[in-house]
Amino acid sequence: MTRALNAQRRGPPAGQATALVILVHGYGANGADLIGLADPLSPHLPGTAFLAPDAPE
Repeated sequence: MTRALNAQRRGPPAGQATALVILVHGYGANGADLIGLADPLSPHLPGTAFLAPDAPE
């Protein structure tokens, strides 16, 4: 069985990032709770894409 993994992304366009940070949430949260961390972190990590997936369960 295949599941779709929903995620929010911020940063350079696809294929142009030089690094990736994956933000992993805890129980009872989702990716939307963490993607806001990309705004204050991105000036310190140029060229970095941020991904905050929603866990399937």
